[in-house]
Amino acid sequence: MWSRLLEDVAARTIDPDRAREALRRFAEAGGARDRAIAELVAEAAVLAPYAATLAIQDPAIAPAVLRAGTLDRALSSPSSYESELPLAPDSPELRSSIRRLRHREMFRLAVREASGRAPPDVVMQELSALAAALCDAAVRAGRLTLDERMGEARTSSGDVCRFVVLGMGKLGGEELNYGSDIDLLYLYETDDGEAGEHSLHEYFVKLSSVVTAMIGEVTDHGFAFRVDLRLRPEGSRGPICNALAAAERYYETWGRTWERAALVKARPVGGSLDLGEEALRELRPFVYRRAVEPKVVHEIDEVRRRARREAGFDDERDLKLGHGGIRQIELFVQALQLVWGGITPSIRERGTLDALDRLLGTGLVTEHEHAVLGGAYQLLRRVEHAVQMLAFQQTQRFPDDQDERAQIARRLGYGGPDALGSAIERARRSVDEVYAALIRNGHRESPEREALLDAIAAGAGRPELEGPAAALGFADAQTAANHLARLGRRPDDPLGPLTRERLPGLGDRLLFEVLETPDPDQALRHLDSFFSRMGGGHAGTMKLLADEPALARLLVGLFGTSDFLSSALVGHPELAGSIVLGMRAGPPTPSEVSAQVAEVAEPLLDDTESLMAALQRAKREITLRIGLGDIAGQLDLEAVSWLLSTLADSVLEQALRHASRATSARLGSLPLESMAIFALGKLGGRELGYAGDLDVVFLYDAGPDHGGAAEAYTRVAQRVITLLTAHTAEGTGYYLDTRLRPSGSQGMLVSSLEGFERYHRESAASFERQVLIKARFVAGNPEVGERAARIIESAAYSAVGPDTAEMARLRRRMETELAAERGGRYNLKVGRGGLADVEFVTQLLQLRHGARDRGLRVHGTLEAIDLLRRGGHLDDSTAATLGDGYRFLRRLENRLRIVRDEPRTELPRDPAALTRLARRLGYRERSDADAAAERLVRDYRKVTSSLREVFGRFFEDSAP
Repeated sequence: MWSRLLEDVAARTIDPDRAREALRRFAEAGGARDRAIAELVAEAAVLAPYAATLAIQDPAIAPAVLRAGTLDRALSSPSSYESELPLAPDSPELRSSIRRLRHREMFRLAVREASGRAPPDVVMQELSALAAALCDAAVRAGRLTLDERMGEARTSSGDVCRFVVLGMGKLGGEELNYGSDIDLLYLYETDDGEAGEHSLHEYFVKLSSVVTAMIGEVTDHGFAFRVDLRLRPEGSRGPICNALAAAERYYETWGRTWERAALVKARPVGGSLDLGEEALRELRPFVYRRAVEPKVVHEIDEVRRRARREAGFDDERDLKLGHGGIRQIELFVQALQLVWGGITPSIRERGTLDALDRLLGTGLVTEHEHAVLGGAYQLLRRVEHAVQMLAFQQTQRFPDDQDERAQIARRLGYGGPDALGSAIERARRSVDEVYAALIRNGHRESPEREALLDAIAAGAGRPELEGPAAALGFADAQTAANHLARLGRRPDDPLGPLTRERLPGLGDRLLFEVLETPDPDQALRHLDSFFSRMGGGHAGTMKLLADEPALARLLVGLFGTSDFLSSALVGHPELAGSIVLGMRAGPPTPSEVSAQVAEVAEPLLDDTESLMAALQRAKREITLRIGLGDIAGQLDLEAVSWLLSTLADSVLEQALRHASRATSARLGSLPLESMAIFALGKLGGRELGYAGDLDVVFLYDAGPDHGGAAEAYTRVAQRVITLLTAHTAEGTGYYLDTRLRPSGSQGMLVSSLEGFERYHRESAASFERQVLIKARFVAGNPEVGERAARIIESAAYSAVGPDTAEMARLRRRMETELAAERGGRYNLKVGRGGLADVEFVTQLLQLRHGARDRGLRVHGTLEAIDLLRRGGHLDDSTAATLGDGYRFLRRLENRLRIVRDEPRTELPRDPAALTRLARRLGYRERSDADAAAERLVRDYRKVTSSLREVFGRFFEDSAP
C-alpha cells in the first residue's frame, strides 16, 4: 500500500525517475509514512536535488518543515529562531542542534525558491537572518562558557564589556547564497578591564575562537557555515579580534581602499549590536571621505585584477569572478559609493540592489546602467542559486554537464541550455561595457558627441548642426540644432569654446545626460532655456555641474521628464540655488514641508496679497523638490502622494487661519475659530497627485449664541477658496472642489455640525456613505474636527450594510459616461479595470466590515487593502492583485501628470507620446517587435484585466 502511494507521488512529478529514487532512499532511512511528507521530498528531489539529500540524511527535516508551516512564510529576522536557540553554554549537543537547524533551513529555503514560493532576494535575506541568529547564539553560548571558566569580562568601570560580531560581504549585505562562506569581523569594547585573572584581550580572543568553531567547525553533523576571518585588520596575520580603539587606529593609519570597500557592507549580526553601530559610526569617516576621490574607481578595479591574477583565473564560466560577473557588479556599486558616499549619505546602502537603486535616485547611474547592472545581478544570482541547489557546493561555476545545464535552464524557465547560456552572455557583455565606461571616465564616450561639440565650439550654425543632431537621435533635428547653437553662442556658454577649455568634459556630460532622458528634445529645450534665463550669472552653476555629475544628471533628468516642473524652475531662476541644495539634501520630509509653509505664512497672515504669493511660491518650490525626488527614484508612490497631500494640508491650514482672522476683523465679530476643513477623495486618502484638485467640505460649530454663524463662516470659506485659486504673478495655487458637500452644488457652501449630521441621517444618498470613507480632518479647530469625525464615522459605518447593487450601478455609469473607452482609448481612472475598480472593491469591504472592525476605518486605499488582508477579508493573492494593480495605475497616472500640470487619466494615443511615457516609466526599447510602448500597453491590459476579474467576484452579476 505504502509503496503504491510512493509510486503515485513520484508519477505526478515532472521527473518521476528522480523522485522515485529519492522516495525509495527516504523510506529506507525510516522516513515518516505520510503522503504530504512524501510529496515534499519528491518536490525537493525534482527541483533542488541536494535538498532531498538533506531530507534523506535526516528524515526528521521534512516533517518539521511541514509542522512549522514555514514553506509559504518568510523568516527574514534573526528573532524568528529565538525559541530554537536557547541560552545555554557551549556543548557538543548545542553544536549539533545548530547544524541540524541549518540543514533544515537549507532544505526549506531551497524548496521555497525552487518551487517559486519565494524569489531569490527573499531567500538571500532569510539565509542571512539564519546566519545572524547562529552568530548571536554562538556569542551567548561562548560567553556563558567563558564566564564560568575565566571570569566575567568587565571594564574598569565595572560594566560588562561588550563584544560584537560584524557580518561582512554577503552576510552584511543580506545576500548570502547556499554555498557562501560568512565573512566575520570581531570587535570588543575596550582593553581597559579584566576577566577574572585574564586580560580582556585574552578573554575575547578565546571567545572569538569559540564562536568561529561553534559555527564553522566540521563535526559528525557537518558545519553550519564556513567562517572567513581574512577581512579583519591586518588580514590573516592580525589578531582574531580587536578592541574598538585599536581597530580605529589601524584603519586611520594603514587602512587601504579594499578595506574601505569591505566596510561598506559591514553589519552587526551578533553580540552587542549597539557596540557594532557605534563602531560603524566611528569608522564612517574612514569609509566615506568628504572629499570626492575619483581615483578610487581605478584602485577598486586594480583589486579585482590582482585577485584574478593571484588566483590564476581563466575560467569565464565562473558567474562570480568571470568577465561581467557578480563581483564586477558589486565593485562597480562599491566604487561609486566610496567616491560619492561622503557627500551623498543616501547611497550608503549595504545591499547591492538597494545601493544601485539609491545611485539611480541620486543620479549617479543612468537608467540604462541601472537596468543593465540590476538585471544582470538578478539573473546571475538566480543561476548561481540553481547551480548550488544541485549539490549545495561552494561554487559559482556554470556546469559543463549538459544534463545539469538543462535542469537549470528548465527550472529558470528557459527553453533550453543554449537559450540560458545566451542570456547569461548578453548580460555579462553589457555589464562589461558599463563597467569599462566607469573605468574610463564615468560615462560612455562617443565620437559623434565629440564631433558635434567640436562643431559648436567652432561656431557652426543651425544648418551645419542638423545632421549631427539627427544622428544622435533627436526627433526634431532642426529645433535641436537651434538649441545646441544657442548653448554655444558665447565663449563662456555651456557648450562654448572657453567653457570647454576651463571645464573640459562638461559639455559632453550635459549632452550625454540629455540623450539618456526619456525625452531628449524636451530636455535640450529646457537646458537651453535654463541657461538663457540665468544670463551671464551661470558660471557658478556650470562649475557645480562639472564638479558634481550627480547634480547634472538630476537636473537634466528633470528637464527630460517633466515639462511643468522644468517650466517652474526655468521660469524662476532665483530658485536654482535652493533647488540645487535640495538635490544634495534629498526630498523633504513631511515635517519639513509643514514647517516651510508655516514659516513663509506666519509673518503675512494679515496681508492677503503677500500671503497669496508666498503660499504659491512655497507650493512651487516644495513641489519641485518632491518631483526631483520622484524622478530620481528617491521616493516611491506612497511617499510622493503623502508629501503632496501634506503640502496641500499645510496650505489649507494657513489659508484658513488667514481667512478666519480677516473675516472676524471685517465683521467686527468674535474670532471665528470653530471651523474645520475635511478633505475627501485623493487628498482625504493622502493620495494626491501632481495636478490633483482638492475635494473639501467646510464644517462649523457656532454654538448657541451666534445667530449669524452661517453667513460668517460662509465668508471664511469663500476667502479660503479665493486665496488658493486666485492667479498671481507667482502662478496659481490649487483648485478647490466643494461639490461633495451635503446636497452637492445646490447646498450651502458650509454646514453646521448639526445640519451635517441630520443630512447624513435622513437624506444622504448611498454613494455619499462611500465618499465619507476618505473624509479626513486637515485644518481648523481640532475639537470641532474630532466631533465631526465621530459624526462622519457613524454615517459611513452604520450597521446597515452597503448597497452592492447601487455601487455597481454607479460604477457602470462612470465607465459608460466618463471613460468612453473605444478605438484604443484607455482611461486608467474610471475605465474597465481602472483605479475605480480597486477603490470600489476596497470601499465595499470597508463598508461591509467597518461597523464591527474599527481598525478598517482608514482613509488610504493601500492601507485599507493591507488591513483587509490581515483581517481575513481578502486572501493574500487578491490583496496582492489589488495592491500591485493600484500602484501600477497610480504610478502611470503620476507619470502622465508630471509631464503637464494637468489632470490626465488617459493613455496617449499618439505613438511617439506613448513611447515617451513608457520611457518615463522605465521601459526600454528592445526591438521593433518588442517596443517599449507596446510592452506598456500589454502590461496595462494585463493589470486591468486582473483588476476587473477581482471586481467581478465581489460585485457578482452586478459588475459592469
